[in-house]
This record gives sequence, C-alpha cells and structure tokens, in this order.
Amino acid sequence: HWVSNGVFSLTPAHTFSNKIFDNMYFSSYSTANQCLLVQLSLVPSCPPELIRSIDNHVSTNILELLATNPFVTYDYQQQVYVLHPLYRNFLSKKKYLLTKEEIRSTIDDAAQWFYQHGYYSEAGTLYVEADDLEGLLNTLFTVGPLNYSFSESRDTLDYLSGLPWEKTSSMPLVELAMAIMQLNEMHVNQARNLLKSLLARLGIIEEPD
Repeated sequence: HWVSNGVFSLTPAHTFSNKIFDNMYFSSYSTANQCLLVQLSLVPSCPPELIRSIDNHVSTNILELLATNPFVTYDYQQQVYVLHPLYRNFLSKKKYLLTKEEIRSTIDDAAQWFYQHGYYSEAGTLYVEADDLEGLLNTLFTVGPLNYSFSESRDTLDYLSGLPWEKTSSMPLVELAMAIMQLNEMHVNQARNLLKSLLARLGIIEEPD
C-alpha cells in the first residue's frame, strides 16, 4: 500500500484540477485542517490512528472531512486512508504552511508509528526520507532485508551508498545491509566483495588481494 511520489507537470488539465482542489477541497477548510492535510501528504498512507496522532486533537472533525472528500479514499482491506496522487501532489506544494520542525516531526512520528505497528515498508521509506539511519537499520533487520522488494532494495541501497564514510565506518550493519540489498538485485559479485571487505575489516578473514 505504497503511494507514488511522482512529480506531475502542470499541464492545463493539472492546472484545472489544482483549481478544483484549492477552491473546493482546501481553501474552504479551516487553517488547522489545511495544515493537517499537508502533513498527511508527507506520508505514503494514513491509518486513522496515525491521523489522530498527527492531529493531536487540534481538529475534531478531520475523519469526517476525509470521508466527504472525493479525492481521499479509505482502503478497507489495509484500513488506511489514501490520497489521490494528484491531490497529494497538490498538497505537497503547500508545505510552506508548515515549519521545518513540523515537517521533520511529522515524518519522524509517522516512521515510528508505522514501525511499531508492523508497516515496515512505509517505515523504511520514511526513515530514509528523515535520514534516520538507526531507524532504517532497525526496520531492515526486523523485517529481514531478503524480504525487501526489488524497488525497496534499490531505494535503500541508493540511500546507504550515499552516506558519508565517517557516518558508517563504525557501523558494520550498514555494509551487511548493502551486501544483502545487492543480493536482492542479483548482484552476486558486488555482494561478495562487500562481505569480504567487511569480514576483513572486522579481522575475521585476511584482507582480500
């Protein structure tokens, strides 16, 4: 139940839809509800309990508002609210209504909520976005890196590969995770080389030639 973060070009159709969103399903809402909707656009999907957690009792009618918004659907199987991709894209352009701290805390709180409730894919995505390496590693080795999908492995590997050496040199689990991600993508030689390098650095085997 991931939702795409795709970027939409402002074609005439998109411009028209943005006007509908703004006039009927944003500007008419209270400032508190506007900000809450923007916060919800930061996460891939929105279980009711998470919405209440983010809301922190500021709004008394947010679930009723979501139920009457045609661009928000409720997935009864997964028990989450999902924003239409175009509507989510529209809301994401309103992040200026939030402070940097509100954005950071929303992503952090959502990542922890998803992790605690077993939504590990969503948690991993948000930990990457929050640059929370410890949270990501906890998630990886809770769910098992070999259970990651190809796209999840690629996104995670891109993030881990881009970390500065001084941040990861004392964390063997980073190299182990990268090796397993490489295996997920069927890059056997790269995975073998990473593991050899890690084991040599830990003094378990001799330094490879």
